[in-house]
Amino acid sequence: MSGFKEYWNEHGDVYAMEIAENAWDYQQSKIDELQKQVDALKGLAQTLWEKSEEKHQQGKVWESKTLGECADEILDVLEQTLKGGEA
Repeated sequence: MSGFKEYWNEHGDVYAMEIAENAWDYQQSKIDELQKQVDALKGLAQTLWEKSEEKHQQGKVWESKTLGECADEILDVLEQTLKGGEA
């Protein structure tokens, strides 16, 4: 970003620089919000995996498998969405 600032500073176009910085800040805020959502989904998948392991240790294999599949599905959808594809 410093190269971009230097370019505009050398050319004296402060107004255009302000517009670019505002656009950058806006996009960064969207990225930050998406990162929070990604982190929440990863946490949910981790919780499901932990519950799956507990159920497996209790001998409840069917429940364990179901929870594990849910965690896998969440991670698959998350991965596909982050790659820009449809979930």
